[in-house]
This record gives sequence, structure tokens and C-alpha cells, in this order.
Amino acid sequence: MKIDDIKTFLVANLATYIAALSTVDVPLAAIPATSIFTREVHEVVGKVSLSLDDDDEQIEQITLNTREVTLPVMVVVQVAGATMSVLAAQAIAYGQAILNCLKAYPDFSRVVGRSNWDGVEANPNIKATKLDLEFVYTEAI
Repeated sequence: MKIDDIKTFLVANLATYIAALSTVDVPLAAIPATSIFTREVHEVVGKVSLSLDDDDEQIEQITLNTREVTLPVMVVVQVAGATMSVLAAQAIAYGQAILNCLKAYPDFSRVVGRSNWDGVEANPNIKATKLDLEFVYTEAI
């Protein structure tokens, strides 16, 4: 499993989870594939961007022929282009939609941390939610 596999899963499935959390007061739009980035956090593109950044895998040998691999992944969703209160609510809602979607991913293991940011890159008009996640899978040696 690689970070690109997670991105592919999100591109195919995330819109349904976003639509389920969108309301009149906190409108959410689908995140286009062109606004989902891997390997580093990017500045917000348009009104919403999603960045996935993986860290070093942790490998534990289970048997002579298999090992368990834990892949830490940081997910950052950034929003812009609305009032401050709506932006804050949108960042939290997008974070929850991403989490709801990834719970259906076969290798999703757990949430390690969650935080909300105001004023990303010293710009008070950008809000963000960060999720620290772990994905665990077994592979043959």
C-alpha cells in the first residue's frame, strides 16, 4: 500500500461522504482530484485542498514469511473563501468526511491525533484540519 493508493480511494469515494455532511449553513463542495496532493502539504487551491503526507513505515516481522507494516499518514484539509465562522466549520466538517470515508478503507487502523488550525501560512482567511492517521497491512516477505 502506498500513499497514492489512499489518494485514489479518496478520489473515488470522498464526494459521497462530503455530500452527507454538507448543510445550508456549512456548505461543502466535492474536492476535485486536482486539489488532492500527496507527499507534501500544498497551499490551498481554490476554496478547498487536501494534502496527504506519509512518514517512514514501521515494520514488524510476524512470522518467517510475513510482516506487519504500519504507515503513518498526515492528512491536511484547507479551506478558504468564506466568512471566518463558516471556514472553521467547513474545515472541521471536511475533516470528519475524510475520516468517515477512510474508515471504509481496508487498511485503515486508527486516528492518532486531530487538530484545527486558524490562519494557515499567516493568512487568517485560511482554516485547516489536520488528521494524523495510521494504516496497517500485512505483506509477504
